[in-house]
Amino acid sequence: MSEFWTIPRLSLALGCLAWLLVVLTLGGPGLTTDEPLDVRPGRAYVTTLRAEGSRFFHRDVVDRVFRDNAEHPPLGRWLLGVASTAGEPFEIAWFGPDPVRLYVLSARLAPATIFALLTALITWAAARHYGRLAGGVAGLSLILMPRVFAHAHLGALDTFISFFWVLAFLNAERALRAQRPWLSMVPAGLAWGLALLTKIHAWLLIPIVGVLVLSRLGLRRGFPALLVWAGTGLTLFVMGWPWLWYDTAERLSRYLGTGVHRVSIQVQYFGHVYPDYDVPWHYPWFYFATTVPLGLHVLGVLGLGTTGVNLTQYRNCRREKRTYNSPPWEGGVGGVGSQPAFSADPVVTQPSSSGDRSATELLTMDGQGPPPLSPLPKGGSYKVPPLPKCEAPGNAMRNPNRDRAKFTIMRLAAGWRERQADPFALHVTVPIALFLVLFSTRVPIYDGERLFLMVFPLWAILIARGFALAWEQVAQSRVWRAALLGFFLAQGYGLMAFHPFGLSYYNVLVGGLPGAEALGLELTFWGDAVDHVLLDQLARDAAPSATAALAPTLYPGQGVRTTTRRLNRKGILLGDEADVTKAQWVVLSRRTAYWNDSLRKRLSSGIGRQIAVRARQGVWLSALWEFPNP
Repeated sequence: MSEFWTIPRLSLALGCLAWLLVVLTLGGPGLTTDEPLDVRPGRAYVTTLRAEGSRFFHRDVVDRVFRDNAEHPPLGRWLLGVASTAGEPFEIAWFGPDPVRLYVLSARLAPATIFALLTALITWAAARHYGRLAGGVAGLSLILMPRVFAHAHLGALDTFISFFWVLAFLNAERALRAQRPWLSMVPAGLAWGLALLTKIHAWLLIPIVGVLVLSRLGLRRGFPALLVWAGTGLTLFVMGWPWLWYDTAERLSRYLGTGVHRVSIQVQYFGHVYPDYDVPWHYPWFYFATTVPLGLHVLGVLGLGTTGVNLTQYRNCRREKRTYNSPPWEGGVGGVGSQPAFSADPVVTQPSSSGDRSATELLTMDGQGPPPLSPLPKGGSYKVPPLPKCEAPGNAMRNPNRDRAKFTIMRLAAGWRERQADPFALHVTVPIALFLVLFSTRVPIYDGERLFLMVFPLWAILIARGFALAWEQVAQSRVWRAALLGFFLAQGYGLMAFHPFGLSYYNVLVGGLPGAEALGLELTFWGDAVDHVLLDQLARDAAPSATAALAPTLYPGQGVRTTTRRLNRKGILLGDEADVTKAQWVVLSRRTAYWNDSLRKRLSSGIGRQIAVRARQGVWLSALWEFPNP
């Protein structure tokens, strides 16, 4: 890779690429269920702060602003509110006023920007540990994950918590190697505080960071560092959420219980509908395995299965070997001012005076570099002794007893025994394993991968590590390197084939979306397939002021908030699913776990006709139906 692409430049470039790809496609997904619920409070924060000024922090204002949205901390909603308010004039100039006055399209600029920062962060982390090529692969891997990329388009909290969670984890992990860890834990604690202010997932960093710090630093050095980290993060958390300034203990207790004391969500999984607390244990493992392109998983398993390999040491060995083998005039051994890569003594061979015998003179090193070149008689030459072999990473752990376990649990165990070779790879594995194990219990889990979305950026680091290992294995063949690069880029098929409905992506392990349909899996969850294309069809075909309803809906007014500008100009407001039996037009999302009996009965009555569908891979995700007037 060109020396121009330093790690900061590479991270910036991939961050900008991610931002452009998301921003240029922001209007693709339809309005999802959670977006109005997150954008509305954010706009209220901004509006109230502008109106009240410093009184915003008085108890009466705090109670009024936060009372109905205290299930989540405010940082993500602040970001959405700022983006929505700032982008409102431009959205009005371009598209006209929003009939529901939420300006969700402008709010989506916030997660797009945060996704760009997340891509840059993952690029930087992987490049710093495994080289710039690996950094580029990590950033691109994140972009090529269709569901992760799709979440970056939505004005919701999931991309925010992914970024702040990973930022806090990487800062804490890096502090472990500092000379004064307690001091480095201050910025790590600030990052944790930002994560705490975003979503409840941040509390899971306590056991992860605690285990890493105490195992790495020991109790004597690690405990003070943990106190600094925890104190900094919790202080920022309380300071940043005025709702907790009053009745702190009671409100904090209620907040921490929101994940348990709430209405259960219905989940469709292999043809059955479960409450979210009763989903089978393998649900998170299945969705982790099936919502990332399979080729990326192959590279990730390679990066995970060789955690005992010191990739950095191998790359440095190859670099030093190239320097050592260079001729004197290129700055290698014997070159003026060069430093040898290994402590080998150059040997000068000169022909003897008789011409039939050679005299060998050993030139010793004085620690300041190789001896100066001295003129040699005609026919003389420098001979460099053989270098130690740079063992390829894939063979670094090879012995007769481990060959068959190259990509098995035995290999992982070997990696753990040799974990000091690359502790970063194992540190990254810890939170991935924790989330998957945690959601294998009776903790509520739904919407496929969304609740453990932060594991995918960390998985991208291991994907990059696996790619770098494979790249070094085929270092001598341009053909194989081209094939490896083509294999990686081919993983972008899912991104292009499913956009803008990347939240419905399934990989080839289940046969894509047709396979998911046959297995009875959730095909669409948040209603993103009810997009402007489908609603514009309704605006074209329906008579002015026609009755229309959206189904299913999960809260009152969801249909009205889905109403677009074109529908509003025609006098059509979408009702909720309670209006399905009397509406002439029905806009249908294929979230069948929430289809009620009256909807199913009307669809199967034979009196309606399907006007349009939105589909991917031959599977419909949303539809427009017309029925005779009741």
